[in-house]
Amino acid sequence: MNVILAYEHQEIKIQHEGETDSNTLNEAEVEILARIQHDLPKGALSWTADGVRFAQYCGIISLGSTQIEILPKVYGVDQALSRSILVAMLQEAGYLVRPLSQRSQLDWENHSLLDLFILIYCEELLAQFQRGMIKNYQTREENLPRWRGRLRVSEQIKHNLAHQERFYCQYDELTEDNSYNHAFKAALSCLKAKARSFDAKRRVNEILTFFDAVSDRVITATEVRQFTKNRLVKRFEVLLEMSAAFLEGLSPTIQSGKGQSAGLLFDMNKLFEEAIGNRLTKLAQARGLVAKLQGPIKHLMEGNLFQLKPDITLYQSGQCQAVLDTKWKLLDESHTYNNLAQSDLYQMFAYAKNYNCQHITLIYPWTNQVSAAIPAMNFKAGGQVNVALINLKGFLPNTTAPSIDEQLRQLLP
Repeated sequence: MNVILAYEHQEIKIQHEGETDSNTLNEAEVEILARIQHDLPKGALSWTADGVRFAQYCGIISLGSTQIEILPKVYGVDQALSRSILVAMLQEAGYLVRPLSQRSQLDWENHSLLDLFILIYCEELLAQFQRGMIKNYQTREENLPRWRGRLRVSEQIKHNLAHQERFYCQYDELTEDNSYNHAFKAALSCLKAKARSFDAKRRVNEILTFFDAVSDRVITATEVRQFTKNRLVKRFEVLLEMSAAFLEGLSPTIQSGKGQSAGLLFDMNKLFEEAIGNRLTKLAQARGLVAKLQGPIKHLMEGNLFQLKPDITLYQSGQCQAVLDTKWKLLDESHTYNNLAQSDLYQMFAYAKNYNCQHITLIYPWTNQVSAAIPAMNFKAGGQVNVALINLKGFLPNTTAPSIDEQLRQLLP
C-alpha cells in the first residue's frame, strides 16, 4: 500500500514518462482520481496544469492500492504533529472515539493516518467487547425436535404431517448475529484490505476473531446510520458512526469500480468550528452560561432576508453575553492587517448589532507567522472585536502549550 503525503492547499504533481517519484501520481492513479472525484466533497480538489491541488479538506483519499493522505498545514510540514492534532480535533468533535491507552502509544510518525484510525477503532472495539458484545433478539423459524416458542400451524401441517415427532416453531433468540455486529464485521473486513502497517493488519485480524458467530453480509453506511439507538447500544454509538464512515468512504462502489473507492475527508472549517464549539460548551456550562452552536438564527434585513448564524453564542438569563466565530485560516503579520478578511469584520459587526452584544471574538488557529497577540479593534459605531489565536497543541496531552481549556476560558465573558 503506497501513501502519497500532501498538506491542505498543496499541489501533487503528475508523473511524467520515466519518473518514479513515490509522492507523485502515476497515470493509473490520475485516472482513478478523476473517476471518483464526484464522490468526494464538492471543491475538495482542483486540477492544475501539472497535477492536482487540495482545498481545506484533510483525511484520506483511497485510490485502490494507493492512499493520498492530506494533513492540516497549521504547523508546517511536521507529519507527526499534524496527524496527532487532526486526530485530537476529530475526537473532540465526536468523529473518533478516545481510547486512553492509545493516546500515548500511537506512532504518529511511522503510521499512516488511516492506520491510526484503524488502531483507534480496534482499540475501542476491544474495550467495549470485553464488557460484552451487542446482543438482541432475532426471530427464528425452524423445524425442531422439541417445541420452542409458538407453533406455526400452517407450516406444521405443510412440513410435519407425516412427522408428528417434529414441531415447526417460531421463537425469539438472543444472539450476537445481528445488524449491529454485521456492521462492525463489514467495516473490519474493509479495513483489513486497506491497512498498511503490520500493527494495523494484526489488530484487525485479532478483533475479527470476536465475529466467528456473526454472519457476513453486505451492509451500507445509510443502513448503519438508520439503526435503532437505545441504551443497550449507547456505548457503541461513535463506533457505529465510524463504521458507517469506513463503509461509506473506503468500500469499493459500483461507480468507482472494483478495488477503488473515495475516501474519508473532513472540512477543516467545520471540524475547527465543532471541536472549539464542543469544548467551549462544556466550559461555558461550568461557568453558568448557556452555549448555543450555530445560532440562534437571526436576519440582517426586514422580511427575514440575509440569515445570520454565528458559530457560538453564550447566554445568561436570556441575554447574549458573547458571540464567537471560528475561522480556519492562517493569519500572517507580513500581510496587511495580519491577513484578516474585511468580510469577516463586517460579519462580526452585524453580529454585534443584531445580537446586542459587546463581547465579539474571531477565533483562528495559532500560527508562528504571528509573533504577538493581536489587539482588539474598535468599531467606529461602537463596540469592538477581539481576535483569538488558539494553539491546537493544547488538545494534546504532554505538551508545553497551554491546555485547550486554559486558552478557551480566557474567551468567556
